[in-house]
Amino acid sequence: MLQAATRWRWLIWIATTLLIYYPIFQTRPVFDDTAHVEFAARQGWQLLHMGPFFFRPFERVLIGVNWMLSGDNFWLVRLASLAIFILKVSLVYDLAARIASPRGGWAPWVIALVFLLHPMNVCAVGKIDTFSEDIAALFALLVVRLAIIAAGSGEAAPATAWRNAWLVAVLLFTGMLSKEAFVGIAAATPILFAVAIRISGRESRRALVYLVAFSAVAALAYFAARHAFGFPPAGALTPAARYQLHVGSNALLNLAAEFASITFPGSSLAVFVRFNAVHVIISLSLIIAYLMLFRRQLVAMTAGYGRLAVEQRRQILIVLIAALSAMFPTCLISQVISENQTALALPFVILLALACPLAVRLEPADTGTRTANLVGCLSAVALVWMAGATVDKVLAARDTSEHAYRIGDVILSKYYENPTPNVTVCFEHSLQTEPRKYSVLSMPDDLAAFFQLYRLRLAVPAPALDVVDLRLKNPGNPPPCNLSIAGASVTRQ
Repeated sequence: MLQAATRWRWLIWIATTLLIYYPIFQTRPVFDDTAHVEFAARQGWQLLHMGPFFFRPFERVLIGVNWMLSGDNFWLVRLASLAIFILKVSLVYDLAARIASPRGGWAPWVIALVFLLHPMNVCAVGKIDTFSEDIAALFALLVVRLAIIAAGSGEAAPATAWRNAWLVAVLLFTGMLSKEAFVGIAAATPILFAVAIRISGRESRRALVYLVAFSAVAALAYFAARHAFGFPPAGALTPAARYQLHVGSNALLNLAAEFASITFPGSSLAVFVRFNAVHVIISLSLIIAYLMLFRRQLVAMTAGYGRLAVEQRRQILIVLIAALSAMFPTCLISQVISENQTALALPFVILLALACPLAVRLEPADTGTRTANLVGCLSAVALVWMAGATVDKVLAARDTSEHAYRIGDVILSKYYENPTPNVTVCFEHSLQTEPRKYSVLSMPDDLAAFFQLYRLRLAVPAPALDVVDLRLKNPGNPPPCNLSIAGASVTRQ
């Protein structure tokens, strides 16, 4: 019976994921994806050429191999992203089942579906540039799962931690190879296991020492690999000012943006500039209903935290630390973060908000059929709404790429009317201007043209291509334009 239930779970997750995300196979590279396309076109899959900016060998090799097999049809990368995404859904289900009260019933199912249907996954799953976020989140979930298992092992917790020390080290090494932001989880891992096994006993301290030693070896191996491939300990191989670490008010802004993007997932992450009013109203209504229905559990998790069972306290603290450590590194970059950068923290925020309150075991008088029915209705509304928002964003991403490639076709056709070794492309005043923060929901003409110039750079050596924005007040003294782009039209000069 258990095997049949497990089989049905996987079938439902796979079918739902494919039903929602199949349009991504019709989506061509846009935004930062194009940098990977250019790099793959020139360097293939070679690890010795690890760019364009970051040391992420799993992403680099898979994109390079995919390019060699089928050009800019990145079906292999997208298939791998969806497979990893389904594995993450299964891990969220497993963690929710371990954390929530045994009386939770359908709670792990609902929590896993909330994660599966959350619109913030679209950027991480739907772009080839964000495969790194997808795979790093998988390794982070596996690390936290080991900590949760150790927390539930009781007296055997130190032995469990010792047996898993080498596995933790492997996960940390592969996680850091996936994405630099994983360093937050890596740094917090000893704290996660210190919470899980406690350090009051001699065996616990010995187990923690072994785990720290194994983790240090993993970190040294990672930085040695970075150095071997020409990457400094911090920063990118090619200087990119937007990714330099920055401590200040911007970190708080990024932290607020991460929480807001999860809370208001139907809107662009530029929540301080423009909202989707309908999504915000629905989000606020769901949040208010959530706070009212789970107020006793939330009070018990905060004001009454010290009176909770030891195992409950450990689990809640582990998930909280994981959520904060997953958010922290991306909050330090000097610009407002992109939606895909929430992928690492998203599963832990969902577990913290939904699974951890259910771990609080209330007296029977505090629960009842009416509350259960209200929670069921709330869950149904949230799932339907998120499913609609996710499908909308997936379709919008596909339409965005179609718009961009129409402009790209025009650029190439005009260039080939009279090919020249040196090309100056001018953005005219009538070109639609890029907003302060773009999202997958739209692509202005200038942004579409800018990213589609990679197709021209593949035909013309990069130093021979010059882009001049005539919309600037003081554009200098630009050379005569070979191609002028205005809206979706391109003219030769």
